[in-house]
Amino acid sequence: MGQSPEQFMTIQRLVSAARVLGRERGWSHDRLLIGADCYSRFAVEVVSEKWTEDYDDAPDKYAQLGTRELVIFDAETSPKANPRRERLQVFRRDEVGALARVYAGPGPAWSEELQIWLVADQVDGSWGVALARDAEGVELVLTESELAESEAQRAETEKQRAEVMAAKLRALGIDPTKL
Repeated sequence: MGQSPEQFMTIQRLVSAARVLGRERGWSHDRLLIGADCYSRFAVEVVSEKWTEDYDDAPDKYAQLGTRELVIFDAETSPKANPRRERLQVFRRDEVGALARVYAGPGPAWSEELQIWLVADQVDGSWGVALARDAEGVELVLTESELAESEAQRAETEKQRAEVMAAKLRALGIDPTKL
């Protein structure tokens, strides 16, 4: 089945943040593989327009694939319109090996497999799944592009600070290049 642009963006943001988290934690790259033939311990199903199929079929499908933890993310949820729909659902293996729902709600939700909080996060008007270091969902794991932007801003701030310091030294008659 194809992906909508919203599903694609949700997946890309989550994968990018997972790569950052993986580098921080020293995970091997194969832990982050994505695709129809990848059987992972952790999986995310982004709900499509055929949400009932996703809700009904995903737990059994991923249980057969050996997944230990499944997250179903529903960007279009409206619990008031349909109480069966939830923004985040987490399923884990039970004592008989089936994936049983252990959480359903708006989030944050704890991931045993990733050892991190999952939060529903709105970016540019679209809902997605973000990784958070805290239960409040405040300290988000940045995506690769967000991390690069943050590092560039930090470098620019440091450069400006050094320029101010050099100007102060020159005002005191000290050549900063001679230090």
